[in-house]
Amino acid sequence: MLIYVYILGVYMAKKVIQNKSNDKNQRIHSWRLCPYGRHWVREHSMHTPPSNKNPDGSTTIRHAHCANNP
Repeated sequence: MLIYVYILGVYMAKKVIQNKSNDKNQRIHSWRLCPYGRHWVREHSMHTPPSNKNPDGSTTIRHAHCANNP
């Protein structure tokens, strides 16, 4: 199921995974974007360091996503 979320002036599509057999992955509140144990990370740039395959390195854009809590 897709829902549309308004964050920082932009509507973003968010795929909601509903797993009825596992209560931990279910959304707790309608305003909560991520299940318990995860938090919302906004879109940001990410630097990939140089390697043998890509000697110059690169900068990419990571889209908004749910990440595990530390």
